[in-house]
Amino acid sequence: MSRLTARLGLTSLLVSAVLVALAPLVMPSDYSWVSHSISESGAQGVGSAWVTRMGFLLLGLGVILVSLASIDRWRWPGAVLNGAFGLLMMCAAVFSTHSWRTDQPFDEFESNVHSLVATVMGIAYGVGVLAALIGDRRMPRGQQVFSIIASLSSIVLPLGMWSMPEVAGVLQRTMFAIAYVWFAVEAVRSIRATATRVTTAVPSGTTAVPGRR
Repeated sequence: MSRLTARLGLTSLLVSAVLVALAPLVMPSDYSWVSHSISESGAQGVGSAWVTRMGFLLLGLGVILVSLASIDRWRWPGAVLNGAFGLLMMCAAVFSTHSWRTDQPFDEFESNVHSLVATVMGIAYGVGVLAALIGDRRMPRGQQVFSIIASLSSIVLPLGMWSMPEVAGVLQRTMFAIAYVWFAVEAVRSIRATATRVTTAVPSGTTAVPGRR
C-alpha cells in the first residue's frame, strides 16, 4: 500500500512540476517569470490561472501522499509537518493572490488568506524537512545535506525575494525546484524501501503459503 501511495505521490509531483514550469508560457505578455511570483501566475482575474492552481493542488496532494508513505522513516513529527505543508499548498490553490496588474479588481480577503497560508506553509516546509532529517536515521548522507539546503532555502530565498523583487520569480522557482526534488527523492526512497521489505519477507525461489507458519 505504501509503495502505491509513494508512486501516486511521485506522479502527482512530476505532473505538478510540469504545470508550474509551463504556466508562464500561457500568461499575458506583461507577466515575467523572472520578477513575478508563481502565485501571481495563478492570481485572481488571470485567464490561464487554472494551470498554476492545478499545479499547486497536485503538489499538495503529492506531498501528502509521500508523507503518508514515509511515516515509518520520518516518524510522526516529520510526516505531520510535511503533510500540513501539502494541505496548505492545496489551500493556496483555492485562495488566490491578487494580480500583478494594479488596475485588476480582486478580493482582498482571499488575497490576504493566500498570503497567510503561504507564510505558514513555508514554516511547515522548512521545519518539516528538518524533522524528517532528524527522524530518519537511515537517510543517505547526500540527502541529509540536501535536506539542510532545502530547509535553509525556505528562509534565505524568501528574504531574497523581499530584498530583490526584480528577481523574485527566479528565487521562488529555485525554492520550488528544491522542494520538488527533495520530495521526489523521498518518494523514490519509499518505493525502494517497500520493495526491499517485500523481497526480504519472501525469499527468492519460495512461495508464501497463506495460513502456514
